[in-house]
Amino acid sequence: MTYESGSAPRHQQPPVISGPPDRTGWAPEPAPPPSAPKGRTRLAAILFAGAALLLLAAVAVVLVGRGGPGGMRPVQAGLTEQGAQRACRTAVGREWDARSDQVTRGEDSGVIATVNSIELLETWKAAGGYSVNATVHYTMTTALIAPVPGSLDLTCTATGADDAPVTTVANRS
Repeated sequence: MTYESGSAPRHQQPPVISGPPDRTGWAPEPAPPPSAPKGRTRLAAILFAGAALLLLAAVAVVLVGRGGPGGMRPVQAGLTEQGAQRACRTAVGREWDARSDQVTRGEDSGVIATVNSIELLETWKAAGGYSVNATVHYTMTTALIAPVPGSLDLTCTATGADDAPVTTVANRS
């Protein structure tokens, strides 16, 4: 085909369309669907099954780690010795705070009370829980007097459960 400059081609060829006619005329023949090689479909099925098993295993591990479908761990009944010691250390510290607040209350007091340590001594099984002997080592200071060390001997009784212990603190006799 030759073209002259500035002009369109003289003869245009109609597009070649093959296939059965439809309502509007001739329709192009559809391409056959691609078929995957048999080895690839089998490999894809194996990989899909493996991924599903891994997902199920991960979900099972998370559920077991959280303590079951509800996410609640079984509650341990009663109080352990370690739980009683933790609860009593906290209760003795609170008792000291309350007593030192009474001493340092007031504007003219000038007393500074500082805890050096809380020492847990012996722990024994008591009715419904445990009893713990503890000693609070402290220092009292004022503006005119040098620091004075002291100690306070207390007995704590803890009952209940590890997640919600009930404590009472009294002077040790």
